[in-house]
Amino acid sequence: MLSAIISYIVFGAVHIIGFDMSSPTAWGQAVGKTTEAASPGARLENEIPLYLNSEISKLTNANEVFATLALGYSKYSDILNQSHVSSSPTLADVLDKLIKMDIVEKVTPINDENNKKKAGYYITDNLSLFYFRYIFKYSSQMEIMDEEVFYDKYIADDFEEWFVPHRFEKICLQYQ
Repeated sequence: MLSAIISYIVFGAVHIIGFDMSSPTAWGQAVGKTTEAASPGARLENEIPLYLNSEISKLTNANEVFATLALGYSKYSDILNQSHVSSSPTLADVLDKLIKMDIVEKVTPINDENNKKKAGYYITDNLSLFYFRYIFKYSSQMEIMDEEVFYDKYIADDFEEWFVPHRFEKICLQYQ
């Protein structure tokens, strides 16, 4: 059952079939399939960049924003400082496009919706978050490392301690 939950969290239930649901290492298998699917020559290797490139003209800025959001920075000023995006209007344009694509959401307090200082931006698409948190940042290492070694070194701990709990909580809130 655990690998089914993890597969749903990352892929939206695409990789559930074929896992031994009773295995204590099922989550490792699920993530192993994820890194395998994103490895060089695999079908998901270029899925996120191709999708973004079709919608956004300056892919570098979008990649910078995504990478910053994936690290947990959510406030506008933090995103601007950490992302290397050249200006505030450029960042606003990129965030607007990502919001229109339903990949990023802007969360504001109910009583202060227009206050940029209190607003937060978050990646809503689980696959995109997984890609920018683990694959994009370490793509050159993934090219030369074995999938299991790559997973153990760059994904395992953070995935289990941060990614799954946070994304599972979001999924649960959808069905409240």
